[in-house]
Amino acid sequence: MIDIRSLIAALAAIVALAGANAQAAVIDFDSTPPGTAVTSIAGVAFSSNTGLDLVVSNVFDAASGDNYLGVDDGGSEVFLPSFGDVITLDFATAITGLSVSFISTPAAPAGTFSITTLFGSVSSLATPDAILLDGGEVYVVTLTSATPFLSADLSGGDDFNLVHSFNIDDIAFVSVAEPPSHLTLGLGAMLVLLVRGLSPRIIEHV
Repeated sequence: MIDIRSLIAALAAIVALAGANAQAAVIDFDSTPPGTAVTSIAGVAFSSNTGLDLVVSNVFDAASGDNYLGVDDGGSEVFLPSFGDVITLDFATAITGLSVSFISTPAAPAGTFSITTLFGSVSSLATPDAILLDGGEVYVVTLTSATPFLSADLSGGDDFNLVHSFNIDDIAFVSVAEPPSHLTLGLGAMLVLLVRGLSPRIIEHV
């Protein structure tokens, strides 16, 4: 199982880099009973493209504790890459660091699990970070960004030939209480340029 203390230690290092206004938080789903629909926890709104409710689940082993995030499919409560399932996290406050534990059935290929934001993405390696007692594998994917972001997509791939399934656990993030004024102005300028349809090369240099 994944050591929550290690996640918190890693977050503390990110917080130190982010400055005095940064705050770290971890959502492990263990304080919510299994079967509970999940729409928002700790200032994070949860949604997906599955058309089904997201729920706290404990059907299989978790990365830590007993619970994790699943989907109300009336059975195994898992997300399916073969259907292109994506979980979206929307943060009440901009964040600069995000770490997610993907719980997978065995032998997921390298790069299967990913975190994607407007400012970049990162994918899982071939070797799992932990192997659970029921054979499930845990892949911890961590993304840090110099530019704060408000939303992130969690994906298990979109290859219809992939037969594995996955769940989500231990969402750790670093939020910035008040972004610097120059950052706010910079983001505003980017939005203006996007609306006016200027080229990506010009936008990159704003």
